[in-house]
Amino acid sequence: MRIYHRSQEDKINSINNRCFFDAQHGRVSLALERIRDIAEEFPKDAQVTYAEGLIRKDYLGQGAKAWALFEKAYKLDNKHAFAACNACIYAPTEEKFRIWADISMKVSPDDPQFSQLVNNVQNSLNEGISYWQILLQVSQLHFEAKNFGESAAFAELVLLADEMPPTQEVANRRTRAQLLRYLDAEAHRYRETLLESFLPEERLSLQEALIEIDKALSLDEYDAELWNLKSAWCCLMGQYEEAILCADRSIKLRPFSYPKPYHNKANALRCLKRDSEALTCAEESLEQAEAGNSISDVSLSHKIIEEYSRPRSILTLKSMEPIIYHIIKATRITADLELGQQSKGSNNLEILTKGFFTRSASLFSHRTVDYIPLMAEFLNDFTPDTAFCIVLKTSELSQEIHDHCLHAVLYILAHSNGVMQRDAARFLALTILSAMEATLIRKAYREAVLEPSAAATDEMSQLDAILRKELRFMNSLFPELISDQEPVDEDGRQRSVRNILSRFVDVPDILSKYANKRFDFAGLRGEGHGCTPVVIALMVIIMFLLNFTGC
Repeated sequence: MRIYHRSQEDKINSINNRCFFDAQHGRVSLALERIRDIAEEFPKDAQVTYAEGLIRKDYLGQGAKAWALFEKAYKLDNKHAFAACNACIYAPTEEKFRIWADISMKVSPDDPQFSQLVNNVQNSLNEGISYWQILLQVSQLHFEAKNFGESAAFAELVLLADEMPPTQEVANRRTRAQLLRYLDAEAHRYRETLLESFLPEERLSLQEALIEIDKALSLDEYDAELWNLKSAWCCLMGQYEEAILCADRSIKLRPFSYPKPYHNKANALRCLKRDSEALTCAEESLEQAEAGNSISDVSLSHKIIEEYSRPRSILTLKSMEPIIYHIIKATRITADLELGQQSKGSNNLEILTKGFFTRSASLFSHRTVDYIPLMAEFLNDFTPDTAFCIVLKTSELSQEIHDHCLHAVLYILAHSNGVMQRDAARFLALTILSAMEATLIRKAYREAVLEPSAAATDEMSQLDAILRKELRFMNSLFPELISDQEPVDEDGRQRSVRNILSRFVDVPDILSKYANKRFDFAGLRGEGHGCTPVVIALMVIIMFLLNFTGC
């Protein structure tokens, strides 16, 4: 099969667009992983390095790393005017600013706005204003414009300035920490709209905020508010024991009329399932709030007490069906957002579906293995949510092609790594969740994942372990509620061999020559078998339900 190969520039632009889309929608850690992946393939491409710099300044508030990446990008390509301009804007010292001002003005002479900016900074320096003070003013301007990433990035550069008075360090570190928390909250809000978990390992800006708080506390360990902030953020990071210690330290330093550390301590105790202690702590928070005459804190304490006084609800997969329904519906929103960035048409999904069907139908193949390159390229170009919606719609045109595509992604999941594996895992997780009903979801997972994992002796045996991780990213309860099932019996193993594993006989040997991390599937051939149906009756039910969702 012939695979169309795009130019290096098109390929890089496509991946960079994916990175920015990930970052904009609360998945900065995935965006950076995607950047690292393409950087390994194109280590000397300035555009990749520049893109990482933009993501780090805008979504992680990392001014120093961003500047180093802009400088590197310009050195890789001395015609990259944007890299030079940003290296000037984010220069960490006055000396470096003057050097990059000269360079950037030469490569970008026709940008009056940038020229004015450089002139303003130079005039301020000539008037005796310190460089760190200029950076601080810029940070404040970005904060007022609610550009929290850039504000945090400049705040970091302020902290790196040698001439900044040591007496201002604690205040500046706290300011940057809170700016980083704003970034974390923005990412969390988006994930919350999808009803998805936001795991500690993904909360990169909050991790950095905690580092800043620790540095501030090392300079002033008697600040009750800093200890309270650390307590609250440790709760968000799942560090509940540490959160309790920090709340106790804050209470000790400010024992009267300060309910906030009691709120955080109660939350941490509740998360540790120490319910009676949590309720006692919440009641103490109410006393502190009333003593301080804080209406908002009194109201919050009452809400916490009311919640903690009720018995815990026991969540089951059945009770989570509304959440699952919302997750599947949200894929269409994500697809519309992604495709809307590419063009302004109202029927982008339908147009892309027709194009995908035409491409897949042109294979003229009854072998699943021939669809692997197609799906690998497709997941490379589009988010798993968009790919899911399009492959789903393809079933309306050809159930056979739809079936091959799903099994091709199952194979990609087992035999790839890095972001390709993450994308394949999310695609398959969405496909399984799209059964909507608890019993059907568990049945689909068992037949598509657990049985092949039990029957296979190669990479396919890792399907369950890989997909469990992705389910956890979607909701921390999913692995337990979906994946934990009775052991697969011999009938299940044989069914998997017939319906799934037989599709990929001898393919791993052929794949040995495709060793690079980006997983080049071009020219792949194998001894695939015909379209043996996998739980066709189940798929008919799933398709009925999916058509109901409107995806």
